[in-house]
Amino acid sequence: PGRLLSALRIQCTSPPLRPGRVTVEVSVNGGIDFTSSGSVLDVYTRFTVLSKSPEEGPMGGGAKMIVLGTGFREEMRMSCYFGSSSESPVHSEYISPNELSCAIPPSTSLGPVPFQLCWGQKVNCVAGGSYTYRDDLHLLGASPLSGPDSGGTVVWINMNSPVPSEMQCSFGSIRVP
Repeated sequence: PGRLLSALRIQCTSPPLRPGRVTVEVSVNGGIDFTSSGSVLDVYTRFTVLSKSPEEGPMGGGAKMIVLGTGFREEMRMSCYFGSSSESPVHSEYISPNELSCAIPPSTSLGPVPFQLCWGQKVNCVAGGSYTYRDDLHLLGASPLSGPDSGGTVVWINMNSPVPSEMQCSFGSIRVP
């Protein structure tokens, strides 16, 4: 049923529909007559979020999150939300019908926050689990401070907070597992 919002504005919720274009019209006499405005609703297959990476990161944000799913469309203008529904959206970058990316925003608090992927101005949202903000990582010290150019030097590194097991080290521009 429709809902009267003001004398000139109503709200109607669509029933389940097949993908495609459908006209939207209004009746005020029990469905005997309808308007004939030709307004169109573009019905799409509901998008899903299957996974995202990374699942956690520093409070300073800045990294790109890759979101994998189905039903993404370039013209849909998708946004990522990190935290409560009052948080500002982060507009996504369309990569393919199954992949988007979002810049992870900074946070003022540690811990998990809800993650949502939304179309439009939160017209349609899909929950995507949570994203966990952790302390910004800082290398506090390393030992030894020198080693041969042939490699193989075991370097002990002290960090300011716990590090996940999926971490990587880099020596100059070379990354090592």
